[in-house]
Amino acid sequence: MFNDACLDVAHALKKSVVGFMSFLYVIDTQTYKSDPMIHCNISLENESFLERFKCTIIRPLHIISLLLLRTSLVFVDTFFGLELPQALPSNVQEIGPIISKDYPLLTPELSNFINGHDRVLYIAFGVMTSKNDFSPTLNLTNGLQVQTSSILNNEHPHIRITKFVPQFAVLIHTNTKLFFSHGGAGSIHESLFIGTPMLVLPIGGDQIDNAQKLKSAGRMKVLAKINSKRKYRAADLIEYILHRGSFNQELKELIPADKRMGFIRRNNYDV
Repeated sequence: MFNDACLDVAHALKKSVVGFMSFLYVIDTQTYKSDPMIHCNISLENESFLERFKCTIIRPLHIISLLLLRTSLVFVDTFFGLELPQALPSNVQEIGPIISKDYPLLTPELSNFINGHDRVLYIAFGVMTSKNDFSPTLNLTNGLQVQTSSILNNEHPHIRITKFVPQFAVLIHTNTKLFFSHGGAGSIHESLFIGTPMLVLPIGGDQIDNAQKLKSAGRMKVLAKINSKRKYRAADLIEYILHRGSFNQELKELIPADKRMGFIRRNNYDV
């Protein structure tokens, strides 16, 4: 969604832009909502005047103006219940959580490991985490030192490290009792859909926002399952755009008029 080069090309060719993102904040702003990505709380309900001024005007001004003026249709991989309630314009479509109908099964090695442990803590911090980043020695607060080489080489009988994990299959297994995650959108959606408890340690990006929303929302399994069917709505809209009679016009049938009007006209300040 933040690929400026793609937006520039679409603008130059006068093509419609379909954006895809995992959060709602920058698309249709509400005065009571903000985002930890700009160092604000997700809700401004209890914030001071100065903090509300910074979070609603100063910090988000650039990113909001960029996206709203250059995007014709936005798909948001999220759902209300996880998000704070708000009304959305017609060109912003919630389609999340996107959960695949089919998923890779456990490998024989992982299946044997999980089946051999009644209580499994699954830890995953995205594709950017590498075991080469771990220190060979861990210094504990009680003064003890733990050598990590045996753990990283899968020599420990109760710890298993692998480059790739069929995550959905791990989360849905009855022996998986807790998911320790960085809080990426895909991970939290799968965990909410299945109903696996989460412990979240956000690192950056939308993960901080996701962690706050999870803390506020609580259990979301039923809503996640119901809303997971809306991915077909996204497929229908993409097909509609591809088969429109004219490709060189804005999606005026979807975009509210106020998005094409200036600030003064939109608020009738000239009347």
